[in-house]
Amino acid sequence: MGGCVRRRMLMPVVRHPKGEKSVTDGMRTVTGLVSVVLAVATLTGCSGKSARPDGTPPAATEDLRILELTETSVLLGWTAPGDDGAKGRATLYDFRYRPLSSQVAWEEWTRVLPLPAPKPAGEPESLWVGGLAQGSDYTSRLRTADDAGNWSEFSNAVNTSPEDTTAPGPVTDLAATVESDQTVTLHWTAPGDDGTQGTATSYEIRYSTTPLNSVHWLGASLAADPPSPLASGEAQELRITGLLSDTPYYFGLKATDESKNQSVLSNLALATTLHDQVAPDPVTDLSVVAITGNSVTVSWTASGDDGPVGRATRYDLRYSRDPLTEANWGTASAALTVPTPKGAGSQERVRVPLLLPDTRYWLGVEVVDDGENASALSNVVLIETPKVTRWWVAADRSGDAPTIQAGIDSAADGDTVLVGPGTYDENIDFKGKDIVVASRDGRDATIIDGGNRQESVVLFTNGEGRVPSLVEKL
Repeated sequence: MGGCVRRRMLMPVVRHPKGEKSVTDGMRTVTGLVSVVLAVATLTGCSGKSARPDGTPPAATEDLRILELTETSVLLGWTAPGDDGAKGRATLYDFRYRPLSSQVAWEEWTRVLPLPAPKPAGEPESLWVGGLAQGSDYTSRLRTADDAGNWSEFSNAVNTSPEDTTAPGPVTDLAATVESDQTVTLHWTAPGDDGTQGTATSYEIRYSTTPLNSVHWLGASLAADPPSPLASGEAQELRITGLLSDTPYYFGLKATDESKNQSVLSNLALATTLHDQVAPDPVTDLSVVAITGNSVTVSWTASGDDGPVGRATRYDLRYSRDPLTEANWGTASAALTVPTPKGAGSQERVRVPLLLPDTRYWLGVEVVDDGENASALSNVVLIETPKVTRWWVAADRSGDAPTIQAGIDSAADGDTVLVGPGTYDENIDFKGKDIVVASRDGRDATIIDGGNRQESVVLFTNGEGRVPSLVEKL
C-alpha cells in the first residue's frame, strides 16, 4: 500500500512524587500526581509519509471573568478557544491562581484540578474555584493546549476577593457597672470576625434612657472612643462619662468586621447613675464689661459640675434694685438670656438688657448642675446705669417726636422712646440702635397697627442684638 504514516498525538504524562513519568492511556487512573505535562507520541502507520507538523497554538482567552462570588469560592467564566487559533476544539486547560500580593513565578501558582475538557471554540465555559480565604485577594489566569502540545498565551488576569457575608457573633454578656452620678463602665467578651472565630474590626456602642432596639438604634447616643476589638473570647471594657445623674440608661453594642458585616444587637445592659449630691463651685469673678442706659454686659469664669470639675447644666443670673443676698435671691429679676455653661475654666459673657436708666442694680449668678444642685451665690456686683434721653411720643403727635419711628430716628444708643396710649398706624425699624421702645401704660393701652401691610410691624434687621429692646411697659 506504499510507505508508513506517522501521526503525532498529545498524551498526558504523570509525574510521580519520586520524579518518575508514566503516560496514561486515558482509561486508567494514576495516583500520586504532582504535575501534569504533555508528551507527544509518534505513531507509525504504513503510508511511508510524515504528516505536516501542527504549529498553530490555541487562541489566548481574553474574556476570563467573574460570574459569582461566595465566602470561600468564585465561579469564573470564559469562552472556549479553538485548537488552531479560534477554530476547532482544544485538548487541555491549565488554570492557576495565586494571592494577589504574591509575586511567585507561574510554576508556583496553585493549580486547579480536575479541569473540564475544552468545549468547541466559541462555547461558554465555567469553573468553580474553592478553598479561598475570606477577604483575601487573588489573581487567576488560564492557558490552553492543543493535541500537538502547542500552548496558548496567558489569558487576561482576573482579580477576585471572596465575599465575606458572615457577621461577627453577637455579644451576649454586656454588663454595666455604675461608677458615679455621671459615669458607667461597660464590660463584655469580644466576639469573633466570622461568628465566634477571628477578630472583629470595630464596635458601635450606643445608650439611651429608653430600651434600645433595631428601630431606635440610630437615634440613641453614640459612645465616644470605643476600644478596638480583641481576639474572640478576650475581656473588654469602656468607661462612659457625661451621663445625667440619678437616671436609668440602657446600653447596647454591635460588632462590625472588615467587610462591613454587622452583628445583631447585643443583650441590653441597664444601669442607673447615682444621685448627684455635689454642687458646682460658686463663681468668684463676676465682673462688669460694659454699661449703657438700659443694659449691662457681665463676664465670669465657668465653674464645674461637681465642684470645679466637668460642665454645669445651666446658669441662674439675677438682678435687683436692692442688695442681693441668698435671702432675697428668689424675688430678684431673672435675666432673659443666659449662656449655656462651657467647660470649667472657660470664659462666659452675656448682655443683660431692659434695665432702667439712672438706676442702681445688684447682679449675681448661681450655677446649677444636672442634679439641680445649685452653687452658692457668686460675688455680687453693683452697677449704676447712666442717665439717658427719653423721647416722649403721643398718639396726637404732641410729644417730643410726632411718631414712634421719628423717636427712634432721633434717639441715640442707650436712649428710651416712651410711647403713650393709643393706636399707631405705622411700621417701625430699630435701625441697629441699642435703645428701648416702651409703652407707658402697657400693651393693652398702646397698639402699633402697622401702616404698611406688606411688611412686619417691627423690624430688627441691623444687628440690634439677641434681645430686642421692645418692652410692654416701663
